[in-house]
Parts: sequence; C-alpha cells; structure tokens
Amino acid sequence: MDLGTRLVRILHSYDELNVFRIRAEMYSLRSDSWREVEPFSHRIYEATCVASNGVLHWIVFGTGSSQDNEFFLCFDLRYEEFWRLELPNIDFYRSGLCTKLAELDGQLGLITYTHHGWDKVVQVWLFEYETFVWENLPSVGPFSGIERPLGCGMYGQIYMEDKTGMLVLYDDNSDELIRFRLVYADL
Repeated sequence: MDLGTRLVRILHSYDELNVFRIRAEMYSLRSDSWREVEPFSHRIYEATCVASNGVLHWIVFGTGSSQDNEFFLCFDLRYEEFWRLELPNIDFYRSGLCTKLAELDGQLGLITYTHHGWDKVVQVWLFEYETFVWENLPSVGPFSGIERPLGCGMYGQIYMEDKTGMLVLYDDNSDELIRFRLVYADL
C-alpha cells in the first residue's frame, strides 16, 4: 500500500442547532474518491499536522470534563483509524508551557517552551514508536527576545521567531543562535 497516495481532511462545522460537528474523510488516489472515516470528538488545537512513521499527528484538546487536556490525535494511514497518544508527563497548565509539533530525523517531536517572559527555554521531546516512550532531549536556552519555536531542521536545529518577526536558528552542534534578515522583493 502506497501511503503517499492518501489525503486526510477534517471538517469542523456547526449544525442548525449550533452543535459542533467534526467529519473526517480520506481521499485515495487509487480509487479517485473520498470516503468518510470513523469520526472523533476532539477539537484540533493547532492546525499543523506532522507525518511520522505512516501516522498523521495533531495536537488536540479533549471534549468533556474528563478529557480537557492536550494530547496527540493520530491517524494511522495503514489501518485508516484515529487513536490517542498521550503527551509526555508534564503538567502543561501549572508549568505554563506551550507546545509545538515537530518532526526531527524522521521521528515525531514535541517542542515545549515557556510562554511568558522575555527569555524562552526550549525543550524537545522525541517519540519512539518501537517502545512507545517519549525521550527528553537536553533543554536549550534561555533565549532572549524569542517569541516562539517554529519547528526543527534536518540536522537538529530549532527554528524560531523572535519578537520582531525575524527568523532565528539555533544550531545545537555549535550552540549558536543565528538571526536571518528578511529581504522582501516586489514581484
């Protein structure tokens, strides 16, 4: 089965009674058609999706009093089903950490960072599919003037945005922070 020939779309809407509805569909290039897959009852927190190990991942919030925490909603392209993956054992609410999905060296990654304050400390977690264990990499920072991480590069770099909207790269190998000047071109 060629997993690259599939596409998943998730539709959020409100019905005529103002009830929130979610519909999930999968497109197959082979059959040139869409079909509905078993829905889920979670609100996607961040529209960014990361593909790793044949699985699509989103950060979501549960619905209902017992599920009001963040976790990964996963869609397995092989088995065409959704399932839940818990985030690392961190109390995100008490610690004030924010989350960002990432892919690092073919693995699912989670970047956590402090939301408040001028200095940001960044922590990267990698998920090992064979053991179903989160690996906590050494934290980096604090970085002054950083707004938020954007993702990871091919060689372990962390891309970030500073408070002025400028792109910043942290290179773990050299422990260097590089700021890129944006150049605009009229087309």
